[in-house]
Amino acid sequence: EDHIRPVPCEVIDIKASTDLKVSHRIQVATYALMLRDVSRANGLDLPLDLGTGGIWLYGNTKPEWFDLRFSILTIEDFFREKLTGILTAPIDELPWHLFFRCEWCEFYEHCRKEADEKASISLIPYLSIGGRTYLREVPWGGTDPINTLDDLENFLAGDESDACLEACGSLRSKGDRLRNAISALKNGEIVCHGGFSLSQPVMENVAIFMTIQEDPVTGRIYAAAFRRLKGKEIFGDGMREEVFIARTPDDCDSVRKEFLQALHSELSVVDEYNEAGREWSEQKSMQSYGFDTYELSLFNRLLKESLTDPELSEIAVQLLFYFQDTTLAEADEHPRDEIPFPVIVMTGVIRQLLALPVPLSLRLPDVLKVLPSPSFDYTLEPNKLFWFELSNVLKSDPIFLAWTKKRLETIDWVRSEISRRLQATGLVLDGLREKVKDCLLAWPPKFKFPDPLDFVNPEMSRLAFMA
Repeated sequence: EDHIRPVPCEVIDIKASTDLKVSHRIQVATYALMLRDVSRANGLDLPLDLGTGGIWLYGNTKPEWFDLRFSILTIEDFFREKLTGILTAPIDELPWHLFFRCEWCEFYEHCRKEADEKASISLIPYLSIGGRTYLREVPWGGTDPINTLDDLENFLAGDESDACLEACGSLRSKGDRLRNAISALKNGEIVCHGGFSLSQPVMENVAIFMTIQEDPVTGRIYAAAFRRLKGKEIFGDGMREEVFIARTPDDCDSVRKEFLQALHSELSVVDEYNEAGREWSEQKSMQSYGFDTYELSLFNRLLKESLTDPELSEIAVQLLFYFQDTTLAEADEHPRDEIPFPVIVMTGVIRQLLALPVPLSLRLPDVLKVLPSPSFDYTLEPNKLFWFELSNVLKSDPIFLAWTKKRLETIDWVRSEISRRLQATGLVLDGLREKVKDCLLAWPPKFKFPDPLDFVNPEMSRLAFMA
């Protein structure tokens, strides 16, 4: 028996996530170090693999292995070189920054209160961790750290301030935008950045607003909805809203199917209207919108997943021909025409054109308060059952009540909340157009589903599309 080598222990962490993250690697490395030290402290001769760790992601049949060594070096350096300084320094001198993940921390309320009381630069929406660190450490030779809005305002008043920002990637060429952000937060007024938007149209004949929500535990899309406004001449009515919600986890595939079929049906009406021999001037344009970037990512994921679904593949390809993204590079057919801005993300346009008196992040209820529609008075109150403090993602608590506790009335709660969000997004668009009408130049194209490129060889089609 002496010749049999013991099999070393390997740490595998089971995760509900569908993607491997840096935080997962750090956790596995921490568990491995804990297991090593517990073994040593108890005199155990436990063979342990400190070179490889595993993460078993949701839905996978086996763990995903990765090299532990770099993560272990990072953790040991933190404990050896940094932790003592953090624990012994006066609390007022500790570096910190607020961003969207902070609200899951038990100390969030304390940090948020301090940020408000001291007018911290963390209140500037979407200020990166790297940018916050750069301003605090003043590596260009500054004498005092920049921690408050007043500190930053005084710094930006200097002649060399813009040059000092050039060494930080997330702050480079952002001097004027930072000045506007400070002014908006301190004075409670919207400040225009100036310039023009090439994506946001002056107006469209048909507008479609979309929202898609994902269960963070399983990674499955459980709700998808759209709201079509205008187009009465085409559809016979000026509005249609469709909201699809999974009553059980097994219904998620049906949500994807019904949402894409309904969306395709709605767009096909516009396509057929424009293709019915009408003059160009009589044809109708269409522009689609999502409020936040995660909604566009989930929409593109829906389309990609549907390419391999026999029931959906045909309409998924046609939708992808219009809502073009990198997924098309993997397809065998490709659209003849390029659609420059098939989906406009509202937060992106707002950040490009305006500095809002909204701290930390652009939540839809907060944006609607400062960019209200000029023609319709509406308020979206952020119910804590559905809203995070720093994110537009819909909380999944209500859907879990339906799935795990059979509280099916929560389905109607989610449906009503999604309907309110779609309406609020349309009203924000009205308010945005009113505020920046002099900055808008573009008009969306007349809508049609693009025809495929005329290539027999898929590789040649792919190359032509990418070129």
